[in-house]
Amino acid sequence: MGIPAGGTDTARIPAFLVTDQLGRKVTQKDFDGKIYIADFFFTSCPTICPLQTANMLTIYKEFKGNDRVRFISFSIDPRHDSVPVLKKFADDLGVDHDQWRLVTGPKDKIYPLAKAYMSIAQEDEDAPGGYTHSGYLLLVDGRRHLRGYSDGTKPTSVQEMVGKIKILLSQ
Repeated sequence: MGIPAGGTDTARIPAFLVTDQLGRKVTQKDFDGKIYIADFFFTSCPTICPLQTANMLTIYKEFKGNDRVRFISFSIDPRHDSVPVLKKFADDLGVDHDQWRLVTGPKDKIYPLAKAYMSIAQEDEDAPGGYTHSGYLLLVDGRRHLRGYSDGTKPTSVQEMVGKIKILLSQ
């Protein structure tokens, strides 16, 4: 997907309130003026999440320490993915807790938020791990406009995302 101009024709991410891996409240205001990459995952996912997270980590390493780039991973499994579970997961990844926020919240808040990101997240007892979700990594600009996405399971798509981020940083 290309990078639209970011005007009113692009989706704007709504307000949200979630809790990160350190127990801090996180809102969309924490990302104001920042380019960020979002995804929807769960730590016990037996299918695409490990690959999706590994590819998100690749992007993170490319922009590690860049104050203009942030990451947020929304857990779709609030029963299991508690603050301590998310903290251990982030620590195991070796990420900066301010640059990459792994967050949890009530499913009645997270699932509609996934739709706002044009993603999928829902419980599904027939799916491996009990959840269905897309593997997209979603690019959002500093004004909360959705500017692009990539298939988080494909390294070539992830490299395209790196290029899109660099374009936004140059604007």
